[in-house]
Amino acid sequence: MSRILPILMPVVSLVLLVFGAGVFVGEYQIPPYRTIADGAKTILYTYRGISAPPYLGQFHAHSRERVALEDAVSSRFTPGPRAAEPQGRLLINGGLNEYLELCPEHGCLAVEIDRSGALVHATPFRPDEIFAADMTGGSFGHQGVPGDPALIFRPLGLQRYDNGDLLVSFQSTGNMFPFAAGAARVDRDGHPVWFRFDFSHHWATLLPDGRALVPDLDIATGDWVVPVGPRGSREKLKCDTGKPQVDGVQILRADGSVERRIDVSAALLASPWSAMLAETTNACDPLHINYVDVLDYTAPGGALQPGNLLISLRNLSAVAVLDPATDTITDVLRGSFVQQHSVHHLTGSKMVMFDNWGGDAEVGRVSRLLEKDLVTGAERRIFPQPGTPQAAEQLFSDRGSHLSLSPDRRRALVSYSGEGRGYEVDVATGEVYLQYDSLHDLSAVPGANAAQKSHAARASLFGMLYTGE
Repeated sequence: MSRILPILMPVVSLVLLVFGAGVFVGEYQIPPYRTIADGAKTILYTYRGISAPPYLGQFHAHSRERVALEDAVSSRFTPGPRAAEPQGRLLINGGLNEYLELCPEHGCLAVEIDRSGALVHATPFRPDEIFAADMTGGSFGHQGVPGDPALIFRPLGLQRYDNGDLLVSFQSTGNMFPFAAGAARVDRDGHPVWFRFDFSHHWATLLPDGRALVPDLDIATGDWVVPVGPRGSREKLKCDTGKPQVDGVQILRADGSVERRIDVSAALLASPWSAMLAETTNACDPLHINYVDVLDYTAPGGALQPGNLLISLRNLSAVAVLDPATDTITDVLRGSFVQQHSVHHLTGSKMVMFDNWGGDAEVGRVSRLLEKDLVTGAERRIFPQPGTPQAAEQLFSDRGSHLSLSPDRRRALVSYSGEGRGYEVDVATGEVYLQYDSLHDLSAVPGANAAQKSHAARASLFGMLYTGE
C-alpha cells in the first residue's frame, strides 16, 4: 500500500480537482460552461433519438377499447340526435400515419368532413416538402435534429385561410431541443407555400386580415431570475438545463414574414404580477404559452378592452390580458382551473377554456370545458355534465387539448388530446351533438406493435375546427 499511495494520491487529487472545477463552472456558469452544456444537450437528444422506439406518429400505447381494424373508419363518427341540425363542415387535425386509407404515403395532415361524417377533402402530410421549404435558413439553433423530416416535427394546430390554405403549427416529436418546431402555410393538397423552422409552437390564431398570432420562444442562458421584495432582492429559479425558454407571441404576415414579436415574459416581469413567476411549475419553461385569443367588440373595456389579447399561461395556471398597442399586461386571472389550454373569449366578460387538471367532486376529476366570468370570477362547468356518459368515462387529458367555437358562439368542438376523442357540445347546456374518435389502421405500417396491427390504433386528437359555415 505504501508503494501505491505516492502514485494514487496525485491521481485522486487530479480527479477531485477536475470534479471541483466542473462543479464551479456549472454553478457559476462561466466559460466553457455554455459549450459543455450545449454539447451535452446535443449528445443527450441524439442518444434519445437513437434509443427511442420507432416513431410512428402520435398514437397511444394502449387503447382502452378494442376496435376491429375493419371498423376503424366507421367507428370514428358518432352522431347524436341533433348532429345534423347545424350547418357547415368540420376540419379534423391529422398527422403521421393517420388516415392512411386516404393519404397512403405519410398520412393526412387534415381531413374535412360534413355533418354526416362523410369525407369532403383530405390534405396529405408531406414532411419532406414542408421541411425543404424552410425560409429561415437554419438560423434557429435546434439541437438533436433527426435526419428524417418525418421524425423532426408533428402537426399540432390548424387554422384555415380564406382561400383554403392551412396554417399549421408544429412541435417536435420528442427527441429535439427545444420542443418548438415552427409553422407552415400549405395549400389544400399539402404542398408548402412557406415553412418557418423556428421556435414557434402550440396553436396559432388566424386574424381576419390574414395575419397570425403564433406562440413562440427565445432561448436564454443561466437561471430565471424574478424580482421579489426590495431593490436588490431576487428569487432565482434554478433551470437545470441552463437554457430557459422565454415565451412571446409572433405576429406573422400571410407570406410567413414576421411583422413583430411581443415579449410576453418581459411584459409580465414589468407588470404588478411579476412575482407570480416564482410560482411556475417549470423553471426552464416559466410561462408555456399555449394559446392566444383577441377580445372582441363585446368586451367590457378597461383592462378588458376590445382588441386586447387573452394569453393562456399553462405553467402558471393563469390567463394574462395584454394590450398589443403598448405590450403591457393589464390583468392576470386565475381560478379553479389548472394547466389550462385553448382560452377563448366567449362574449362580454366571459371566456371559455379547456381546463386540464380542474374538476370537482360532483363530476369527478375529469378535464372539462369551463366558462369563467372575467369580471365577477364566476365559473360554470359546460362539459361534461353530471350523469352524462362522458362524466362516467372519466375523460382526462394531462397535456394538450383544444376547443373551437362556432361562429355564433353557441357550440364548441372540444378535443381531448389525451383521449384521442372529441365532442361537439352546446355551450349553454353541455348537450353532445356528436362524438369523434381518432381511430386508424396501422396494420401495414412497418414498426407497428402487435396490438396496433391487430386492432385500430388511437391517435391523439389535437383539434377540430368549424369550417364552411
